[in-house]
Amino acid sequence: MCSKQKYSVILLKNEPQNYDSDFLICGRTSEEWMKQVCGENFGGVVDACEDLKQAITPFLTDCLYTFVINSLCPLITRDTLRDVAEYLSSTGKDAVRLTAGYAFKTSSFDSIEFCGNLPSAFFDEEDFLAVTNAKILSFASSVLKTRINNALLQKGVIMPDPSAVYIDGTAEIETGAVIYPGNYIYGGSRIGKGTTLFPGCIIKDTVIGENCTITSLHSDRAVIGCSAAVGPNVNLRPGAVIGDNTRIGNFVEIKNAKIGSGTKVAHLSYIGDAVLGENCNVGCGTVFANYNGKIKQKTVVGDRVFIGCNANLVAPLEIGDDVLIAAGSTVTRDIPSNAMAIARPKQENKENYMKK
Repeated sequence: MCSKQKYSVILLKNEPQNYDSDFLICGRTSEEWMKQVCGENFGGVVDACEDLKQAITPFLTDCLYTFVINSLCPLITRDTLRDVAEYLSSTGKDAVRLTAGYAFKTSSFDSIEFCGNLPSAFFDEEDFLAVTNAKILSFASSVLKTRINNALLQKGVIMPDPSAVYIDGTAEIETGAVIYPGNYIYGGSRIGKGTTLFPGCIIKDTVIGENCTITSLHSDRAVIGCSAAVGPNVNLRPGAVIGDNTRIGNFVEIKNAKIGSGTKVAHLSYIGDAVLGENCNVGCGTVFANYNGKIKQKTVVGDRVFIGCNANLVAPLEIGDDVLIAAGSTVTRDIPSNAMAIARPKQENKENYMKK
């Protein structure tokens, strides 16, 4: 039950032509932004119709004031909602027309005619701006981006140039993180304390632990542990799980694979559908061949495995602990622990060949 000291906000859903009202603005739709601002004062959503009064009736509570506001106003703030309530209280008016809706004393609802000549009341017009086209969408995105970044700066997140950092309102950034210009953080991403994002990262629904160093990362639905160094130019695809104290270097792609703590994948490698143990070394140019043209198959690698450069691991494979795989090998059979595997043609030197 709503307290008499509070208000209720009913959102009026009115789909505009040639615009997708479900388009995300800094991580939320316009309606989701409004629900987040309203909090416990959210009273429901009604579709726009000719008999608005009848549509609203089932959503009325015993709150002192009720607001009916266009659901496409993502810039609305709690301060403005409080200002509207105080205006009705101080003026004694039963109802007013807002830029994008109505406000009225709940007790006076039966006597209100929404189609009549209600007096108008003007507050912060930016708050009541309905996003109905691409131009307004761009403006609303800019305003929300500034609000999000200012809140993070006040929290203690370091941004040398916040005007060039784009963070969804659904993301979480811990105090002490450092975010340089040219970074995009989307969805439910979380960035840990002490982590530094250098320019060029696009991070979506990814969890990054504390004290990491990240450069030019493209990550989608991945997890990175603490004290990891990732980048530049790394692509983490869905299902990538990177352990603590790892090194994922330039031009590495990882998909649906778990990389154990302390493991290094320094450069120019692809790891897909695999599990790597702890303290492994993956040499330059290594490819985990996980697809045979019909199905994806898995490779499991133990702890402390050294994989030389330009190796191909053809799934399905199981490789034990403390294994050495010679550079240039194409591995197609399981390798037991403590073994060395070499799978490459024998070198043949033809002397004086170039003198012919």
